[in-house]
Amino acid sequence: MRSSEARNSDLSSLFKHLSEAHPEAVSYLKFQYRMNKEIMKISNQLIYNYKLRCGTEEARHLLLEIPEPGKLDEIHRFSSQVNSGSRCLGNDHCWIKHVLNPK
Repeated sequence: MRSSEARNSDLSSLFKHLSEAHPEAVSYLKFQYRMNKEIMKISNQLIYNYKLRCGTEEARHLLLEIPEPGKLDEIHRFSSQVNSGSRCLGNDHCWIKHVLNPK
């Protein structure tokens, strides 16, 4: 919005304005296909009141897939050499491998 007055008003969120004006038109997602059940828990609890479901068994059990893990290792080795504050401690204690573990 161009006007600072409009930007600071309730009109700053068109979706909010429309959903409050027409609550009968609001529809919540029932099935999702992109998150596994563990990741979905927080949005399911906070937004969907436990009504959101995984669309397929495959989606329910999705795991993180790194398309080119070799590239990730290359970037990680380089950043560890450049930034001593994030130096890798090796495979058993590697922070990035721990964070990106699919499980």
